[in-house]
Amino acid sequence: MHIFWLELKRLLKTRRIVVMLTASVVLSVLMAFMAVQGVTYNDPDARQLIGGREAIDALNKEDNDAYVGPVTVEKLQRALKTFHDVYQKYGQDIPADVYRQKISPIQPFLDAINAVYFPNESNGYQDLGTMNPDRLQNFYTQRFDIIKNKLEGQYSGNQSVLRQAEKLNAQSKVPFIFAKGDPGGTAMSLTFLAFLLVAIGAMITAPNFATEYQSGADDILRSTKHGRRKFVIIKLCASLVLLAAMFLACSLIFILLVNNTVGWNSFQTSMQFSLPTNSLAPLSFLQGQFATLLATLLSLLATACLSLFISTKCRNSTTALILSITIFMIPIMLEIIVESGGNISGSMMAFFADALPGGSVGIQGNFYRHLLGVSRIPFVQIGAFSIWTPYLMLSACSIEILVFFLLAVHSYCRHQAT
Repeated sequence: MHIFWLELKRLLKTRRIVVMLTASVVLSVLMAFMAVQGVTYNDPDARQLIGGREAIDALNKEDNDAYVGPVTVEKLQRALKTFHDVYQKYGQDIPADVYRQKISPIQPFLDAINAVYFPNESNGYQDLGTMNPDRLQNFYTQRFDIIKNKLEGQYSGNQSVLRQAEKLNAQSKVPFIFAKGDPGGTAMSLTFLAFLLVAIGAMITAPNFATEYQSGADDILRSTKHGRRKFVIIKLCASLVLLAAMFLACSLIFILLVNNTVGWNSFQTSMQFSLPTNSLAPLSFLQGQFATLLATLLSLLATACLSLFISTKCRNSTTALILSITIFMIPIMLEIIVESGGNISGSMMAFFADALPGGSVGIQGNFYRHLLGVSRIPFVQIGAFSIWTPYLMLSACSIEILVFFLLAVHSYCRHQAT
């Protein structure tokens, strides 16, 4: 343990690492501020979107207390009947004050109904205005039928995908939960913070061994009593502990600043209620936040272990840094190709985009977006094998932590023998 604390102390005295750690804290505060600004409210009086604290206050003042809680069929029918009353009186030219008082408070319910019963149409108010409220009796069954139709179109003939979707649907708590606020507005800042923390982790760890090779300090350390396997394990563990502490501090800063400002109750809304015909995640937005942070931590540690392994192979710190960042960015670039290339989710490209350490924190395709099913219902299939993408990301990173850790130990010891 004495060697471990000395190594940790050495890391904390390194100027480059201190700068990176300070930057991570500053970025956490900045991303928290941006997350609050990401909360929006469509102000019918001003006919524009407002954001930040003004939007949070407006959302909290909405007269929809009767709709907060379980999203029952009765609440859905009540919302639709309220809309019918307004639509029959004003048509599509609803006055701003009426819209604010009657429609804005029930807009999430109307959006959910529209997504489930009119998934391929865009007539908006006209469709809802002629819909019989009795049709809502099968809302949750109809919702999953739409999901199955999408899956059959995206993954034609793959029964494994349908079985997994049914299992996820069976885990969902029905009815869904609705709460005041806009928890989804903070998502972009959360995912961008995750990307930045993992990138910083790669930059902190990449030069670790290569710097000592380059300076010749490693030759001295190898000649000591514990300068072999025990030494490399201690160095690896010290780096990972430092990154875990950085992640914990930054996550707490972000969560406490954002959730206390937006309101913890806002995050009780079910993720599936936001995108009912895409999301299979049986989680609330609060649970989705913590699941995303868990995926980020695993991605951070897997990326760090990969960077440390690369560092044991390089004799120049600059080369180690460039290689680490390049490999970290590969799944992010692959995900952009996957998202823009149509239905190629069953390809090896999609598998590597999601399975490599950086896949969980991509900009366009990341763990949080896959939980919501923003652009597609996320499954990866290779032949008859298929898996829900969030499960793939969590399991892949967990395995990669162990694999790259052991490879780094082996590579360092082999370098010594050479």
